[in-house]
Amino acid sequence: MAKYLKRYIEKEIKEALLTSGVVVAGPKFCGKTTTSKLFSNSTFSLNSKIDIQFAESNPKVILKALTPKLIDEWQTF
Repeated sequence: MAKYLKRYIEKEIKEALLTSGVVVAGPKFCGKTTTSKLFSNSTFSLNSKIDIQFAESNPKVILKALTPKLIDEWQTF
């Protein structure tokens, strides 16, 4: 397993979570999900049709999960 490299954005995420939610955006494979997992208490991956259908049919499950939540999705376009 690769060693995690601390990222500059971590301080900004920590500060933003004190007052609101956070959206982490950037290019593919730059560490957005890995870094976000450090700050989340629940994680939902929406990277397949089955996962998306589950979220659409059971949104309360996601909304009731521990905060902060990581809702991770994979852009296909």
